[in-house]
Order: sequence, then structure tokens, then C-alpha cells
Amino acid sequence: MVQIWIVEYSVWFSQRSVNGAIFMISFRTTFLLTAAIFVLGLNLKSSLVHAEEFRVYVGTYTPDGGLSKGIYTCLFDSVTGKLTEPTLAVAVKNPSFLAIHPNRQFLYAVNELSEGPGKGNGGVTAMKINADGTLKKLNSQPSFGGSPCHCNVDATGRTLMIANYNGGNVVAYPIAADGTLGEATSNIHHEDPTRKDAKLTPRAHSINISSDNRFAYAADLGLDKIFIYKLDAEHSILTPNDPPSVSVTHGGGPRHFAIH
Repeated sequence: MVQIWIVEYSVWFSQRSVNGAIFMISFRTTFLLTAAIFVLGLNLKSSLVHAEEFRVYVGTYTPDGGLSKGIYTCLFDSVTGKLTEPTLAVAVKNPSFLAIHPNRQFLYAVNELSEGPGKGNGGVTAMKINADGTLKKLNSQPSFGGSPCHCNVDATGRTLMIANYNGGNVVAYPIAADGTLGEATSNIHHEDPTRKDAKLTPRAHSINISSDNRFAYAADLGLDKIFIYKLDAEHSILTPNDPPSVSVTHGGGPRHFAIH
């Protein structure tokens, strides 16, 4: 793992190969400008084997009166480590986390909005990646929970999953061949009847997919658990596993994790 500092950003790189080189970057910022960043393995200078430049997409928070307007794009030079000046790829509200389709033709963003605990007016938006790097909105679906904060596309490209922080639930949507999102096919609220502490509130924070694409794992900060779901990617259905979850240290508050 290589840590790079860029102005106010602390950036962590992780790499995997899918039909060539794909680089995915996640980071935390010191101010409310950006919330998620992804790099597409699009060769802009040479072959993928010796690629030096990649297309980057940056998700942001878009507070009223703020500078940020949506998702931004720039180019990343893997040799120098430099990023070009970001330009607006598409105007969209609070695209705080992004996910790229395995075919690299579509991009998905959660719209992290909420009217209060459990009262979500958030959503998730599907977009087409244009040849010039800009994004075209395809359609949106409601998040069915407040403050959707994470999303992921399964390996087949048929299912998008999101985690709602204030809603304390996870939702799955089918992805059509044209990249659009269908109506939600799974909506599961986290709970732990064995815990009597009234202060405990479900806070779904992320959802990740097993390397064999058979399971989805959702970290819940509020319940100190990682929930386990069987994934039917063909029908975009999540089913609680047996056992349905694993507990972490009390007060550990799991947010994000990585699968080896």
C-alpha cells in the first residue's frame, strides 16, 4: 500500500486487474470538497501494460452555496503522481461515493441526502461514461434510507448495492444492459434483537462483495457488526446468510474493510 499526500488530501491506492489495468483510489479529505475518487484504467498515452495516464473521477459533497457542483474528472499520471486540474463531469447532488461498472462504460453514485434519521430523500444515480470523460445521467432510483454513503457493483455487472447510513439498511438494484437501474429488488434493515442497549442505532456504512461474487458483506457502525448476505447477482437479490452476521469489538464501529 502506497500513501500519497496531495495538498489537503491523504490518498490510499489499491490495485486490481480486470481486462487490463484498473486503479481504484479512496481517500479522506480535511475539508468538505471531495468524498470519493476512482481511476479508470483508460490508456491515454500508451498501451495498458505501460500506461502512464488514467482517467480519474472524484465524488464530492455539494452544500448549498458551496463551490462543488457534482462529480469531477481529471487525469492521473502514474509516473509523476500528478493530477491535472479537475473539471466538472456532471452536476449531481452529493455524489459522495462512486462505483464503476466492470465494463467501464457506466458509473454509479449515491446521492447522500437525508431529511432526518431514517427519513431518506437520498438516491442513487446511473451515468454513462462519455469518450471525452464527461458523464451523462441515465436515471436515478430512491435509496429507501437516509444518507446513502457507499455503493458497489457485483462482478457480473448485473447488480448495484448501496448502504444507507441513517436508514440503517442495504438495498440492491438490477442493472440493465444499457446501464440504467431498475427498481429495488432487496431492501433489508439491520437489527440485533440480542442487544438491549437503547443507544444502539443501525448505521450501515459500506457493502462489499466476496471474491467469488457469492456473498455481500455490510459493515454496520452502530451495531458493531458485519452483516453477511447471500448474493443472487442474476436476480439482484440479497438474502441473510446463516449465520447472518459477525460481531466486532463492542464500540469498534466498523465502517469500511477490504477483502484480500
